[in-house]
Amino acid sequence: MMFDLSPKELDVLKLIAKGCSNQAIADSMFTQKRTVEHHIHAVLDKLGVRNNPKIHPRVAVTLIYYRGKIVIEGPEEELRKAHEQVMADVLG
Repeated sequence: MMFDLSPKELDVLKLIAKGCSNQAIADSMFTQKRTVEHHIHAVLDKLGVRNNPKIHPRVAVTLIYYRGKIVIEGPEEELRKAHEQVMADVLG
């Protein structure tokens, strides 16, 4: 699993976690909605939550973000731990 989110992908991750729609994200980033959708797909793929039938991808991304928020800009290992904890909770 890779967590090498680009700065734009990290911005999108934060806005998803705040509950913003794709259009709201596009407006706040001064870009097109289609560009935001591309970034969202990249975030979902990199976090490994795109095709999980047990949880909506935006919910998984939000949980990962808030569980790892304190260290989101810190070591990748901390974000990985937050991701693993969320996935374990969801998949039981």
